[in-house]
Amino acid sequence: MARDQEVGIGETMRRPRAILFDFGDTLLHTERMDYVGATADMFARANNPRGVPLERFVEALEDMRGDLDTRRTESLVEIPLQAYHRLLYERLGMSFDMSPTAVAWEFWRRAEVMSPAPGVHALLEKLASRHIPVAVVSNTIMPAEVIRSELARHHLDGFFRFIMASAEYGVRKPHPALFRTAAGKFDLPPADIWFVGDSLAADVAGAQGVGMVAVWYNHRGAGVPAAPVPDLTIGSLAELQEHVPR
Repeated sequence: MARDQEVGIGETMRRPRAILFDFGDTLLHTERMDYVGATADMFARANNPRGVPLERFVEALEDMRGDLDTRRTESLVEIPLQAYHRLLYERLGMSFDMSPTAVAWEFWRRAEVMSPAPGVHALLEKLASRHIPVAVVSNTIMPAEVIRSELARHHLDGFFRFIMASAEYGVRKPHPALFRTAAGKFDLPPADIWFVGDSLAADVAGAQGVGMVAVWYNHRGAGVPAAPVPDLTIGSLAELQEHVPR
């Protein structure tokens, strides 16, 4: 059975009036993560008048994260990086001679090495030529400016009408408020919008929960899920072009 038949996609599928994309492992793939090294680098750059040793800093970090990370996952309430940093660095009497956004970018560029998903440039250029606006909705503790800066490193930032980072909205996908807000920013009903992402729980379930068309980017080749069932499954971003009606 063909994939589009399997998921109910055919000639009658409505052309999207806008498309939303997840960020990490959708538009860009993570090649390497080094949060331990990035944390140590930021510790070394911070003002440390009390002479707090790295060992005590790491102990305080793990104590804080163990509680907050669990709470944000279970509640879908997002905690921005700035709040993490204030709770950690101010606790130890430490500070930075940089703005919170600059601190976030310095941490990010040390922690993450990313590369564009195969076919993403061609896809975005094709959507632009078809006058289909696109935007990003990402679950992240980072501010949207960091996401935009990372996209700019790969010459992708100019395609997106807006970037929504959960850190700036207080809730995480699949919370319906994020998806409804994105639809409102497009000034479109959710049914006219496709959402493309790699997470069944965050992207597919969240999009379908407000009536968007959910496109599962299954680049890892996972098995067909029992639930939630995507409206469309693609193994590469290049496939999406084939399913967008002209």
